[in-house]
Amino acid sequence: MKMVAFTKARAAAGEDAGLSRLPDDAAQVPPFGLLLRHPVSGQERFVPLGYSRRVLLLGPLALAGRGDWALALVCVVLPVLGQVLLAPTANRLHLKRLIRAGFRAVSTEPGRISLAEWRLGMQIPRYTGRRAA
Repeated sequence: MKMVAFTKARAAAGEDAGLSRLPDDAAQVPPFGLLLRHPVSGQERFVPLGYSRRVLLLGPLALAGRGDWALALVCVVLPVLGQVLLAPTANRLHLKRLIRAGFRAVSTEPGRISLAEWRLGMQIPRYTGRRAA
């Protein structure tokens, strides 16, 4: 954060004008996730990875919104406890459900899928191209 402010100050002063210009949202990093694509239908889904704050705060509404009906039922039966227990693993379970449905990971930047595999401790199938139905 300090480096961004320092670089912006240098750019405002006119030093290294072409190299130091950063967009205003450069300090904001998007949430870590994977883009998944179905090889037959071409549907795309973005799956966030890590702790699910949406499940912690919204509970069954967030789970039902993405089609995880069994997990949403757990949150309804055990309101607060279910949300607290599912929040750390909800995104991983959603990723596994989409992989079972045939979705494959698309590489949006080098090393992103490998890093996700390392963080999750599981192998993620990669998208190689669209197949005929």
